[in-house]
Amino acid sequence: MIKTIRTESPEAEGEWIKSDRIAEVEVTSEQADSPVELAFDTHSDRGWRAGEPGRQHIRIRFHQAETVKRIRLVFEERSVTRTQEFTLGWTSADGSDREIVRQQWTFDPNGSQQQSEDYHVDLHGVKSLHLAIRPDLNAASDARASLRAWRIA
Repeated sequence: MIKTIRTESPEAEGEWIKSDRIAEVEVTSEQADSPVELAFDTHSDRGWRAGEPGRQHIRIRFHQAETVKRIRLVFEERSVTRTQEFTLGWTSADGSDREIVRQQWTFDPNGSQQQSEDYHVDLHGVKSLHLAIRPDLNAASDARASLRAWRIA
């Protein structure tokens, strides 16, 4: 089930797009104490965490087509060793979907606990950005996806 919510977090310092320019955020699931709004809140240190294991999706829909120059994603996992794969894409004003990046990362509580990605892009006419997360490539895993921060400029 997809939950649609409005974001109300304040603007980050500098170049980040104000979240009130984001019309809505769709998310497949979330834990009650880690809702998706926290991934966009520059004052939060918790971020979003899925309410159930398995593949998750987050989609940001803009009020109007935007130009996007930079996307920052920060993932964090401190308790479970797992290999995550995410796909970041966008939908243009003409309705076509395009992939920006697909990447894998292995988290390890004894070492690699955070993945931070900063993409410099030149996207025009962006109607939405979408993030698909496979929290663990091990099909038998009950790992949950998480996203500490998502910033857009």
